[in-house]
Amino acid sequence: MSQSAYLTGAGGFSGIVPSNLPTNTRAVKDANYIVETALPSAPGTVNGTALDLGDVVSGIPYATTETINLQVLSPALTNAMLGSGYTLTYTIQDSADNSSFTAISTLASQVLTGAGAGAVATTYTFKLPPATRRYVRLSALAGSSTGDMSTLKATLQLAF
Repeated sequence: MSQSAYLTGAGGFSGIVPSNLPTNTRAVKDANYIVETALPSAPGTVNGTALDLGDVVSGIPYATTETINLQVLSPALTNAMLGSGYTLTYTIQDSADNSSFTAISTLASQVLTGAGAGAVATTYTFKLPPATRRYVRLSALAGSSTGDMSTLKATLQLAF
């Protein structure tokens, strides 16, 4: 008799085997893994400080063999900062050496578009893929004609 037949058949343990796996909802924050990045003062790119995830070899605690969420908290932006149709793009980058960063190809960039009154505060949550390298950072690209956003900061944080 197969295991599934035993678990769900007559006299078995019907209902014990879940039909749906839970969604990853980890949201515990660690103050050591939160960085803020000032947004661009003009059209262009600003790269934030990297978070060190550690590595399996040295035994530093947060290797991406675990389920880790990375959250980007974008502040509310006024119309003068992000006018109608103008964009602010957030990209998650990683690096093995904390100097050569590239976008994590499996994580789509998030584009915030002004809608006549700026943009509301937004949180983006990413599940880091197992192949993520040791250092991760946030890159913010302000498109053409955006205003000065440098008085505001986006937050990058890990959630476990």
